[in-house]
Amino acid sequence: RNNPASFPLLYHLKKRVGPGVSEENRSKLFTPNFTTKSNGTGLGLSICRSIIERCNGEITYSRSYNLKGACFTVRYPIPKPGTLPARK
Repeated sequence: RNNPASFPLLYHLKKRVGPGVSEENRSKLFTPNFTTKSNGTGLGLSICRSIIERCNGEITYSRSYNLKGACFTVRYPIPKPGTLPARK
């Protein structure tokens, strides 16, 4: 397996206007089946994190003070050309 620390990183920020995440819920944010919505499943962020981590990336939450809402940052390592196995 390649060492992701040796790769440059690709960043993607997703900002959303809204109330953001309360302090008491931040630790539960990526927990499967955790939701504050009446019709939510609580699977979206946990599935996202699982997929991102399998790609040696990470997703983090921070509060967007400019938009007064949630800000999710996704970081992926960008492999150097020729370091990935060929597609079948």
